[in-house]
Amino acid sequence: MTLCEMIYHRKSCRSFTGKPVDAETIEKILSFEMKPLYTEIKVRMDIVSRDKVKCICPWTTPQLIAIYSEEAEGYLENIGFLFQQMDLHLQTLDLGVCWLGMGRMNPRTTSQVEGMKFVIMLAFGYPKGDQLRHGGKGFKRKDMEKITDRSDPRLEPARLAPSAVNSQPWYFTHEGDTIHVWCSKKGSRLDAGIALAPLYVTNEGFRFFNQRRWAKSVDDINTDIHRVKITREGIRTSYQTELLESRRYPSLWLPIPYMEIRKSPLMVQNEGWESWK
Repeated sequence: MTLCEMIYHRKSCRSFTGKPVDAETIEKILSFEMKPLYTEIKVRMDIVSRDKVKCICPWTTPQLIAIYSEEAEGYLENIGFLFQQMDLHLQTLDLGVCWLGMGRMNPRTTSQVEGMKFVIMLAFGYPKGDQLRHGGKGFKRKDMEKITDRSDPRLEPARLAPSAVNSQPWYFTHEGDTIHVWCSKKGSRLDAGIALAPLYVTNEGFRFFNQRRWAKSVDDINTDIHRVKITREGIRTSYQTELLESRRYPSLWLPIPYMEIRKSPLMVQNEGWESWK
């Protein structure tokens, strides 16, 4: 199957044979090219053995993908977007795969990656039996009207995307030709990135933009804005600067419009704008 076809058949696998994945397949995993949301954020993936990992899951697999990222603005969405593409790719290789939020690197057997933060893992391996869905059946997902302000068949791939405890903490709104995606609770930005990945796979015409104010610190945008005042006296012209605006933003993020909060009661206002109406 192609990545696009796999969107409608994929399934999180929690039952593996325990047989290590062969070297040829590992090479296909390592050579797979993923498209990032943010090209400037450094990301790293390592294929590690089970003994390198601490996990309380009742199931296990001999190999896992450990995912690291530079801790920059938007890194969680970026990781979700990148590695949901990998999730689909692994399943086209007839492998089972599951996002593993409870896994951690074992400090006794692994060293930290300098300048990188461990984010999450993907467990993968040969599944026991057929792990795919067939005929579009078996997806336990919210109805379309629960995740968007209007019916839009282009969003069906996002509706089918996996999420932590199947919470689907995203909501889509339409504004002209633009579709906004919102997170319904804090800490779900990785899930939002996961939901965007199948939209990229199935809609090549989509372009993704982050509508946050582009800066690394709120101090970078809280500045005084000046303009030039031009004065002419006869043949003489003088130039002076005068204060136009003192910008004082509470957050790098734009506020979510009040009416969007009304539409989705679970939605949480962006940091810094909690009292904004």
